[in-house]
Amino acid sequence: MNHGNAMEDLPGHAEEKWVWNEASFIVRARKLTATALALVVLSLATAVWGRASVHLPVMNPGMAETLPLAILLPVPYACVISLVLRSGMADFDRIAARSMAQIDLICMATATLSALLLISVGLFAGQSAELAPLVLRNTLWWTGIACLSAWIFGRSLGWVLPIVLLVPLYESAQSGSAEPPAWSIPRYAADSLWSWTVTAAALGGGVALILFGDRLRHRLVIRVRRVLRTGKSAERR
Repeated sequence: MNHGNAMEDLPGHAEEKWVWNEASFIVRARKLTATALALVVLSLATAVWGRASVHLPVMNPGMAETLPLAILLPVPYACVISLVLRSGMADFDRIAARSMAQIDLICMATATLSALLLISVGLFAGQSAELAPLVLRNTLWWTGIACLSAWIFGRSLGWVLPIVLLVPLYESAQSGSAEPPAWSIPRYAADSLWSWTVTAAALGGGVALILFGDRLRHRLVIRVRRVLRTGKSAERR
């Protein structure tokens, strides 16, 4: 009797084992353990040095500005989050039971939520809780930019645009005007509705490009090739 019950449980047990195996493969393929450790290290840095003052690099020495380090930490957080998009086991990603889009979404959501939690812990531990809304918003903004960078340059290069745009975006708000330029989102106050709206659009757009952008790019490439072939055929005639 017990033997029969054990036989009935085999399909469910096999399915559960497959789910765990798939999760293990995803963790290894996307190097999620290393990403988690990097986020923990950043959280510790936020707690220890978040209130430390740093000079923002600017083109004009006369416009030098000092900011708490925590204000600039969203950039490395976003760069680390984007690393979950790369895969060391591309073949597994192609044959996994879940689609690539599902794997990307799960990894991005997990990394982003983990980063937001660890940022909050670091800020509160470092007595910088008043900066939390601003730092959390900017982390979401730079994560969207990192996703755009990963789509343009490749999944392992999500850090490119955040690093390149950091100084221009902050420097553009030093013209002496009361309000930063519309594109300098990280410089807006945490209660700015405009900044949160654009941040949501940047994050949503960046994630959408990661999830569906490859198909769009593939279709565009096919159309361009067809147009070129049609043009060559017309010239021959």
